[in-house]
Amino acid sequence: MRDELIRRETPSGTVRVVVAYARVRGGGWLWIARRTPSGPIVGQGRGATYEIVRAAVEEWLEQESEALTR
Repeated sequence: MRDELIRRETPSGTVRVVVAYARVRGGGWLWIARRTPSGPIVGQGRGATYEIVRAAVEEWLEQESEALTR
């Protein structure tokens, strides 16, 4: 499992999310995003490889950054 803080600049300010990546039993990766390490989950998903999951997180953050700044 690995955690990563991702920042995205928006016109409304900086969006910061903590993303936890974990290998899942049977193969693949799971990601869970929170605005704070102990906060509620704001996004999650799965993928076959870490690279696919990381790309999905970047795409999700692009789409959600405006909503997350509110």
